[in-house]
Amino acid sequence: MKTLCIFDHKGGVGKTTTAGAIAQGIKATRKRAKVLLIDADPQGSASNTVYGVNASKWTLYDVLRDRCTPADAILETEAGAILPYSRELALLDAELAKTAGKDFYIKKKVIEPLSGQFTHIIIDTAPGLITTTIQALTASDAVLIPIHSNAEGVEALQMSYDTIATVKEYNNPSLNVAGAVITQYDARANVTRQYEELIKEVADGLRVPLLKTRIRRAVAIDESHALRADLFTYAPRAKVTADYEALLKELKL
Repeated sequence: MKTLCIFDHKGGVGKTTTAGAIAQGIKATRKRAKVLLIDADPQGSASNTVYGVNASKWTLYDVLRDRCTPADAILETEAGAILPYSRELALLDAELAKTAGKDFYIKKKVIEPLSGQFTHIIIDTAPGLITTTIQALTASDAVLIPIHSNAEGVEALQMSYDTIATVKEYNNPSLNVAGAVITQYDARANVTRQYEELIKEVADGLRVPLLKTRIRRAVAIDESHALRADLFTYAPRAKVTADYEALLKELKL
């Protein structure tokens, strides 16, 4: 079972879109794959927008607070299996402030009990640093950093790497940085290419692979979200779908 965390300090970088597309892409292109997406973001975009889950009896929060098992909370939707979010995830910072071992909650209470039930687990995280983000990084085999090709992308890459390095040192020495992937890419813009070169320099300095795949801007993403549809089913021939297929191959998922 492979567990991949999608993480970036900044919001609005296509993190949730990328998490959903990777999970749905594996499901669509790997016949024997069993894929689960975990929504660890209190904003719940993966649950609401990508998977069309507006309400659920049990959520990730309930699992982490020992109110139910992971199996109880997992929902099977047309877009795939998901362990949905709860706004209450934002409360964990205060609720677990003095709790020993809190960084290992997702690993111990979610990932380990599900061992052998899925081939791939993808975890979508909140922007910035909250308890569930650290837990997700601690529980994962690898982390992917989606970034924009702009000034904020350069800063976000450095900040994200610093957090990952801290988690590797104290919680998860085997955490692999799968790479950084540029999203919402527009090759026609000169500024995009200029920052792309700068991002490459920063990534090389951090020893973070800057993946060759570029995820292009696409109306198909917005349309699939509006319809709560699987991108690979809704727009199988779209350029952005091909981009995500290329990303899966590059990540060897």
